[in-house]
Amino acid sequence: MNASVSNGRTSGTATLGVGELAKLRATVDGPVLSAGDDGYLAAGRLFNAAVEHTPEAIVQVTSAADAAAAVRFARDRGIDVSVRGSGHGVVGHATAGRLVIDLSRLAGVTVDPSGRTARVGGGATWGGVDTATQEYGLATPGGRVTHTGVGGLTLGGGQGWLSSRHGLTIDNLVEVELVTADGRVVTASQTSEPDLFWAVRGAGANFGVATSFTFGLHEVGPTVLGGLGTSILTTSHGVMTGRAAKKAGVGGEVLCNVW
Repeated sequence: MNASVSNGRTSGTATLGVGELAKLRATVDGPVLSAGDDGYLAAGRLFNAAVEHTPEAIVQVTSAADAAAAVRFARDRGIDVSVRGSGHGVVGHATAGRLVIDLSRLAGVTVDPSGRTARVGGGATWGGVDTATQEYGLATPGGRVTHTGVGGLTLGGGQGWLSSRHGLTIDNLVEVELVTADGRVVTASQTSEPDLFWAVRGAGANFGVATSFTFGLHEVGPTVLGGLGTSILTTSHGVMTGRAAKKAGVGGEVLCNVW
C-alpha cells in the first residue's frame, strides 16, 4: 500500500457523515481531517500539483496501531483506502481513496551505528534518512532527491546514487513493519513472514500499509563529491571516472552514472 489499496472509488457508496467521522476519530490517536478542517488542504497536497483529489477523510496516523485502526474502520464499511507517504508519486494515487492514511507523522529515523542499521518511519523522506545516517558516516541506497518518500521508492525497488556499489534499496531492506488488509500489524523479514517480505521487495503496492522500514547501512562519507558532469558520447566510462577522480583529488572509488 505504498500508493493505495484501491485506486478507484468503486466501493462504499455512502458518504462519511459527522457520526461516522466521530467514530473514526475515537479509534485513532492522530488527527482526522475532513473538508473544511484546518490543515485538510495541506495534508492532501501532492508533489504533482496537476493532480487534486478530495478524500472524505485524511487520518494522520501516529503509530502502526493507528494505521491498523483506520484500515479496520475502512474495511468494515467497504471504503477504499489510499496511503500517503511523501505525496511524491506523479500519478497521485496517494490521495485517490475516500479515506487517506497519511504517514507524514511517522517520519522518525533511528540509527544503530554499531549494528549498521536504521529504522525509518513510513512517512520519512530520503533527505531525513541521509541526514540521520551521515552523522555516523553511514548511508544506504535511496532516492536521488531529498524529498522522495522512503515508502514509495522502497516498495518500487529503489535505485539511487549508491546502487552501483550497494544494490537497490530493497537489497538493503532488513525488515518492514506493515498493516495488512485485515488490520493486523506484522513484521516481515527473511525469518518472519518470509513470503510477504519477498512480495514487498519490488512488487509495489497493495500488500499492506508500510509503517516502518529497517535498512542495512554502509560506510559512506562524510566527504562525498557529487555533481553533474558532461562529456562527448565517444568518451569511455573509464575515462570519465578517471577524470572525476583526478578533479576530486582522490584515489578511491568513483561511482559514475552514464546516460
